[in-house]
Order: sequence, then structure tokens, then C-alpha cells
Amino acid sequence: MLRNSIRGNQRSVNKKEEIVVRQKELPFVILPKAVFLLKRNPETQRYSLFRLIVLLGYLYSLAMTREKMAKTSYSELKKILNLKSKSTLQELFKFLEREGIVSERVFHFRTSQKTEIILINSMEIPYVAQSWSEEKVREDLVFKVPKLLYILPISPFSKAVYMYLCSLRQYASQSIIRTTTREIREALRMKKKNIILALNELESHSLIKTVRTKKETRIEILPTYKWSSELLSEARELYPDHPLLSTGTNKEPPGTNREPPGTN
Repeated sequence: MLRNSIRGNQRSVNKKEEIVVRQKELPFVILPKAVFLLKRNPETQRYSLFRLIVLLGYLYSLAMTREKMAKTSYSELKKILNLKSKSTLQELFKFLEREGIVSERVFHFRTSQKTEIILINSMEIPYVAQSWSEEKVREDLVFKVPKLLYILPISPFSKAVYMYLCSLRQYASQSIIRTTTREIREALRMKKKNIILALNELESHSLIKTVRTKKETRIEILPTYKWSSELLSEARELYPDHPLLSTGTNKEPPGTNREPPGTN
């Protein structure tokens, strides 16, 4: 009996590793949906939860799966999160360190190198680990976000809302999401006016397409090749040598308009 339990746990660990393997080469970052459970921690009331979620997504987009290291700088992070104060960023990192998500930060004050941030496996975040079944690890407990999102010149409100919309997908190919501004507000602790501004900004740059009714908002998450070319050009100007620029394309992939097999 004990042997079967050990085998089951081993399968779970292997599956977790399999889900996040080779993320460095993928055009998207794979994150656990349980990251939104961070709002349950009383300490997060001191911070902007939406910025914390965006920071996590960006760090894991940069990190290599095996080494779990993200190399960045405070000036870069301030642009990503639209922060003016370095102290706010320091507070966010201290929270992540207390939670065990960031295990170490290596500074290079005397050189031009970037700060090295050592992360734990995203599937081992305390809130995340509790949500996984020991006997069965389901891929519907994770969601994918295009890495390019984090270096786009849009507000952190918009980035956080886009991440949450991606987490509502029940399966990878699902494009239509049904939600409400109240649901988004409760998940990200954002004001209603900021959510509306975020949805409008995302739609203006062709990241999403919305249809609003009295009861709900129906949102279509558009593929990256439909994103605004002007927006991507601006991102390249802001971050000309950024590694995430090579993880996406604004061109329609070949075979997109082909009929699915078996339709003839």
C-alpha cells in the first residue's frame, strides 16, 4: 500500500516537471492557476495584487526551467510594472522571499550585469502545491500566457487582466471567455474603472475582442499574430535586445486557415 502511494507521488512530481519543461524555448509561460490564491494571504493587502501577479509571470517567463534563474534589473522591472519607486519593488520581492517563491537574489553592484533572481519551480509554490492532487496532476490546473505580453507598452492593469482571462480557459484552444467585471475585481483586487480601462486598452491593441451584455462580458482572446504591429514595434524600441522578443511572432502561422482533418 505504501509502495503504491510512493509511486503515485512520484508520478505527480514527474508530471509537474513535465508540464514546465523547456519553457525557455516556448513562446508562452506555463503558470499554475493557483497563483491567484495569493490574495488569501493577509499580507497581500499591503501590496497591489495585480502587480504581484504580473511580476511572477515576468520572472517565470525569464527563468530557465532547469536553473530556475531570471536575470533582470530594477530599472527594467520598474518599466514592466509601471513603478516610479524602487522601494515598492523591494517590498514585493521581500514578500516573495518570505513566501519561499524567490529563494535568492544575487546583486552585481560593481558591474553592468543584471540581478540574478533564483526562483523555485512554479509548481512548488506553497499555494500551488496545496491545489495539486497527490494521485492525479491535471493539466487544466495550469494556464499559458504569451511571454511577449510582459514587455508590451501597456499598463500593468491590462497585463494582469489578460493573465486572469487566460487562466479562465478550460482547455488550451478555448478562445471565448465568459466573465464579469465583478469576478475580475475579486480575483485581482482592482477597481472597476481600472478593469474597464484595461479591457478597453487590450481591445484597442487587438489582444482581445469583447461583447458586453447586462449579465456578463464575453471575451475572445485573440492569437498573437493578430496583435497590433505598432504595439510590438514600440516594444522592440523599448527593449531592443530583450530575450523575450524572440519568443513570439506577429505573423500568421502556416496552415491557420486550413480545414481540420476529417471535414472533407
